Amino acid sequence: MLGVLGALAGRGGGIVRLAFVAGASAPGFLLGLGFIYVFYLKLGWLPASGASSVADPPRGPTRVVFLDGLIAGRTDVATDALKHFVLPAVALALLPAVAIGRVLRSSLIEVYRSDYIRTANAKGLEPRTILWRHGLRNALSAPLTMTGLQLGLLLGGVVVIESVFAWPGIGLYTDQSIGSGDLAAITGVTLVVGAGYVLVNVLVDLTQAVADPRIRL
Repeated sequence: MLGVLGALAGRGGGIVRLAFVAGASAPGFLLGLGFIYVFYLKLGWLPASGASSVADPPRGPTRVVFLDGLIAGRTDVATDALKHFVLPAVALALLPAVAIGRVLRSSLIEVYRSDYIRTANAKGLEPRTILWRHGLRNALSAPLTMTGLQLGLLLGGVVVIESVFAWPGIGLYTDQSIGSGDLAAITGVTLVVGAGYVLVNVLVDLTQAVADPRIRL
């Protein structure tokens, strides 16, 4: 969204560019600590650690507190799990999202200089139609490539973010496995993460072919 707003704002998008710079400059662990300070210590809106504050969360088949809460009909557990999920998710996804947004902004600016965009403007098409039907689809190739590359940063940041928020996920499990020298666990996590990275990049290539027919040719 910031990428689209930055491209449409042009030179007047100073606030958007400032958000890009600020988001790209802050490391994930610093964002996590800042979120804990603001939203937990100062405002008290969101919890700071763990996956749930409920004393007796249901133990369902998925082993995911939110999904098990929904399956068991415990809306209080599901709501509490979502609150615990917000801060780690935002701290983890912000840096990759900013990087993808910057690439999308540059691609959209380049596309909007094309002859077919000027022709669409001359024909009197609505800006929304030009953006979604002519501009965004032709600008997706580079952002999709960046999405695949940013997955590696996302997977690497899981270890740090889950350690900061004490979130019981694959990152915290990897950190504990390294500390205890559990080679089998480290090997298993590496294989799963590597397979996921390859799968996501395959999906990125397929999505690029759908978005840009020139790639299929």
